[in-house]
Amino acid sequence: MQAKPLPLTLANKVLDYLLKYVSFWSKGFYPFARGGQLQAQKTAATRSWIVVVGRQHYFESVTDYPIGDLADVKKVLKNLPWAFPFSGQQFDQIERLTAQSHRVTSWVIKDQVMASLLPRPLLVIPETACINALQQSHPQLLSRLKHTLIVANTNDGIISNVYQTDLSNGSAAVSRDNFLSSVGLSEQASWQRNDDKETHDQLLKGLGTILKTAPLNFALPFKSPSSVTYPWKNGLKLLGGLLVVYLFLTSAYLVASTAWVDHRIEQLRVQSEPVIELRQQATQLQAEYSAMEALVSSVTPMWVVWDLALDLADRGVTLRNVHKESGGVIFFLSASKASDVMSFLSKDPRVASADYAFPVSQKNTGQEFAVKVVFVAQQITLMAELGAVTTIE
Repeated sequence: MQAKPLPLTLANKVLDYLLKYVSFWSKGFYPFARGGQLQAQKTAATRSWIVVVGRQHYFESVTDYPIGDLADVKKVLKNLPWAFPFSGQQFDQIERLTAQSHRVTSWVIKDQVMASLLPRPLLVIPETACINALQQSHPQLLSRLKHTLIVANTNDGIISNVYQTDLSNGSAAVSRDNFLSSVGLSEQASWQRNDDKETHDQLLKGLGTILKTAPLNFALPFKSPSSVTYPWKNGLKLLGGLLVVYLFLTSAYLVASTAWVDHRIEQLRVQSEPVIELRQQATQLQAEYSAMEALVSSVTPMWVVWDLALDLADRGVTLRNVHKESGGVIFFLSASKASDVMSFLSKDPRVASADYAFPVSQKNTGQEFAVKVVFVAQQITLMAELGAVTTIE
């Protein structure tokens, strides 16, 4: 019993429908098919609105311009005299090399070929532009329709040529070898070889890249209805189909990307919660420590006042009163000789300075006087320990 083919998905059905409007031209139209290859059977040209033209039907050139501004490059291209070997339709692709230079790759499709593309398509794309859009790192050998296409990206831009696959007479091989030698390549180079099916897929991938990035580079200029009649109905169908595929793909991509980003954010949130909690605790402890350190550093060592007062009392000095002053205190004292008290205070290691605050007055019992005393600053250090904060003088 023969197995039934798998049903086509909606996306594949849409793709198959759109491929009906895309074809390859080389002395005739050849259809593209999803997962297939260019067919040897030529097809009618009535529904080809995107046409990929074979290499043997156009001229290709690469020119570098030392101009940094893109608008200036376009002005130069617009005013250049015609310098190609034949008349035809020119397409340009501009690429920035450096801040002060651009590279212009030009393709000129022969007038005879353009006249054969009837009805007039919307886009005409050289096949080497499709391959170049993939930015392959290795030189390419692409087989299609009994010809071999050579494409290589070099420091000087794209180079390409095409030869018949049948080399029985040897002349094509000599011509190919001469071409490879002229551009610095050889048959022994690291080529990427593509059979007919792989070439078909490469062309479609490159075409898709061009349609996403720079389709207007290969759009044919508008002609008045007197010179060409567009089947607008079919064109609108094509554009509508492309829009549906674009919206479907972008919506699917956005949904998948959003789901993946949400998943990663949730993973990172769970992993980072302990770290965030520890950072918050460390920040809080550091703030408390800084506040305590600032508080302690501003404390004046007033506990020394009473130690000094007791020492004065032991020497027979009477303490009548004590006033707090900025930076120290004022002792109101009575003693037999004020000078002896001043001598004692000046030698005391706890005292930074001692000066009379008021004049000395003589009494019957001795002398009464006031001394402003500034104490030596005490070094207080906070020591953080597990579960406690202690101070060291």
